[in-house]
Amino acid sequence: MVNRMGLIMFDSKAATILLLTLGFALFVPRQTGVAAPQLESLSDSPVYDRIIVDSLRCVFDGNDVILIWSPLPRMNPETGNPLAVYRIYHGREIGSLEPISATARTHFRHRGARAQSAALYRVVAEYGRKNDLRRSYAPRRDDTILLDFEDEELDLQSYSEDEDIDPDNWEITDRESLPESEHSLRLFGNTWKRLAVEAIQLTDSTVWSIGILSVDGDTLADLQAFGFSDGERRLYYTCHGMRCIWEEPWIVSYQDVHGRGEWHVYRMAVGYDWLIRYGYLPEIDELFFINDNDGNDPPSDLYFDELIDITESIPPDPIPVVSWHYLGGDYDPQVVGMGGAVGFSAEVANREADEISYWWDFGDGTGSEEQNPTHLFHRDGLY
Repeated sequence: MVNRMGLIMFDSKAATILLLTLGFALFVPRQTGVAAPQLESLSDSPVYDRIIVDSLRCVFDGNDVILIWSPLPRMNPETGNPLAVYRIYHGREIGSLEPISATARTHFRHRGARAQSAALYRVVAEYGRKNDLRRSYAPRRDDTILLDFEDEELDLQSYSEDEDIDPDNWEITDRESLPESEHSLRLFGNTWKRLAVEAIQLTDSTVWSIGILSVDGDTLADLQAFGFSDGERRLYYTCHGMRCIWEEPWIVSYQDVHGRGEWHVYRMAVGYDWLIRYGYLPEIDELFFINDNDGNDPPSDLYFDELIDITESIPPDPIPVVSWHYLGGDYDPQVVGMGGAVGFSAEVANREADEISYWWDFGDGTGSEEQNPTHLFHRDGLY
């Protein structure tokens, strides 16, 4: 087989790696393989240019396939554009490779992929203006990163001795993270952790986001959640679990909304949620990371990454613009005669939603769901 596209292929049944480089194929009867260095420009976009990585290796870890590669220059020597992200492509045929993930690191774990039949991988470095390549979960310039787990000396304490049954079953790791991050917090036992932070003042409009990955394993945790406290009261957001707590401090609206096995970014209206429960706006000085695995063997794994204050990124509420006009002849704009049809129209500025619903209350017991309705008033009056 002849191919010059910098591909790597593995055959799970034969436990071999097939490397496709520079016009020859090589079968290696081991669990690792190295592709010969090759750079190939694929600059077909005005926004960024792409270069295939070199020295691509593939190793197995249980049922997972791990890709490892040498870093490319942080700046493209031809265009001067900065390296934005490495994008991973996967498929069974050269012509059907599809992007499956992106990362800022030089390795990628494809979970459960070894159970598949022979497959091809390609890793491409994308260079360009980062503003053009920003993803929905990437911090904006007006966002504040509260915690990103890049400090490997993070001082996590036990939430309580009764709950933190496996107090040492946590780590700051590069095994999993959001694509724009290098490290994350992993809880892999019956583990409840607490982190003291500098006081963070909430307002009634404060919104935070946090990335969470609940590993899709053989067991499901009793409860997985993120929380925070001002030293007196606490508030928790549950994301997964077999147990649902219907008590005031626990917000369950996100529980099991998203699937397991991939990262999801949760947006939390922390200021408003706290205010409507406790009647005041606190200074937060504790964060909680909860992986409750009572009776689970093996326990379920849970990852946290990038706690961000995204308040300034939230778009303003849509502003309705309402107008009306009389469909008859000459009229006083302040008074509409009985039996005359009145036309109404509405426009919504600063809209983000593709669909908007309307409801008009005409004040006489009737209404309309049309955007631009007309209505006959059968009695004189102020409506």
